[in-house]
Amino acid sequence: MDSGPTSNREDEQRPPRQIGGNRPFKKFSDKPFNRDRDDKPRRSDRRSFNREDRPIRDDSQSYDSFNKPSYNRDRKDRPPFNRDRGDRPSFNKDRGDRPSFNRDRGDRPSFNRDRGDRPSFNRSDRGDRGDRPSFNRDRGDRPSFNRGDRDDRPRQSGHRPPERQNSYDSNEEVMKYYGVYSCKELVKKREDDIERVFLTEELVPTFKLLLSKLSKLSKGYKVVESEELVKITDSTHHEGICIIAKKVEPISLNSALLEIKSADKIAYLDGVENPHNIGAILRTAAHFGITHLLMHDAKPLAASGYRVAREGAENVKLISVEDPVKDLGLLKKCGFTLIATAPKDGISLKEIEIPKQSVLILGGESNGVSEEIAELADHLVTISGSGSVESLNVSSAFSVMAYHASS
Repeated sequence: MDSGPTSNREDEQRPPRQIGGNRPFKKFSDKPFNRDRDDKPRRSDRRSFNREDRPIRDDSQSYDSFNKPSYNRDRKDRPPFNRDRGDRPSFNKDRGDRPSFNRDRGDRPSFNRDRGDRPSFNRSDRGDRGDRPSFNRDRGDRPSFNRGDRDDRPRQSGHRPPERQNSYDSNEEVMKYYGVYSCKELVKKREDDIERVFLTEELVPTFKLLLSKLSKLSKGYKVVESEELVKITDSTHHEGICIIAKKVEPISLNSALLEIKSADKIAYLDGVENPHNIGAILRTAAHFGITHLLMHDAKPLAASGYRVAREGAENVKLISVEDPVKDLGLLKKCGFTLIATAPKDGISLKEIEIPKQSVLILGGESNGVSEEIAELADHLVTISGSGSVESLNVSSAFSVMAYHASS
């Protein structure tokens, strides 16, 4: 495109092009930028694409003259997309050759059919369920915890987790006591030592006063089933109650010596360890007025022995003896008569009169009374019988001697 005539002054000031090296910086003209550029053709003199002198195209110069397809032309050379597709099945035609999912499914059972062959859980014809207990039936066989007549029962205080009941096993300061008569006597003698009570519904009226006091003291109690009491007490002979109370430790002979001197009769068990036998002896001793039971290195009575002893466990004191020969000799000096049992070669119990202040000494069923204590005793007595058995059980022998001593 012709840009018009150029200025000779610009040609003179333009440095010649150098081959290689740096091109010198162009020096701007001293003329102002707004000068009148008469030497430069005006824009109006340039060739315009929209000028009016542009020749008008005729029909021969239209776009149709080129071999370029038109998108609006009649496409007779291409079949239309809306033609009759007879050569291809239509998806909207009647699908007689394929079963309809909405047809009557007579060949398949309906899930909404009348379920006459299966009982309905919501049907109204259930009638009286005599063959199966109803959960909404009148629970006359079991007391309801929400009934309105529970005002006479003290309210349980506090919430104790289930594992709390087993935490007492590791506590050496308390122990579990069970048995109705044993617990009654425990409440009577040591009510302040009680920490918690587990009992069945049937025994709530029996221990009503105790439960009321426990609720006021925020110690609480828990009504449980008999099966749960078996787990708590580790015994099936709990009799419906278990009391958690402080353990009673045996006292030493020196601490109880003044009380023993004023007592009439006491007993000493040499080598007897079975808790049931000890419990039975405590019960017999309480019945015949014997207030102290001496044992070598005595330990607190086990819960099973406590149940067998009944009231005797709280009325007869356990005395621990460190040196049996020495301590029995001390009692002998204090005026007590030592009477020991022997399986044979002893004086018949019928022929001896037991003094008022005496010590009844019985040995274990295996070894009996030791030789040292037998030599120390004032009398060796034998409970005569038919001879069919060698000897009586230690608790039975003690019952005979206690009865003879009290008569």
